[in-house]
Amino acid sequence: MNLVLRWTIQVRIGNKTPVRTFENARGHGKIFSCDLIDHSGAIRATAFNSECDKFYSILQVGKVCLQMFLSKRN
Repeated sequence: MNLVLRWTIQVRIGNKTPVRTFENARGHGKIFSCDLIDHSGAIRATAFNSECDKFYSILQVGKVCLQMFLSKRN
């Protein structure tokens, strides 16, 4: 497979909430949110269920996270 780098983000993690559980008409689950901060501002990211399990321990407040996004070459 031939991959090409499309873009990269580098953010500092800020203000991470504790994991909480919820229940609604569609069932139950887990959720947490954190702020992703870079030179242009901040956005709030929210993770549910399996993504909550995957990212909660990885994203640490005050640490820098670098993510590269790849896609197939057309």
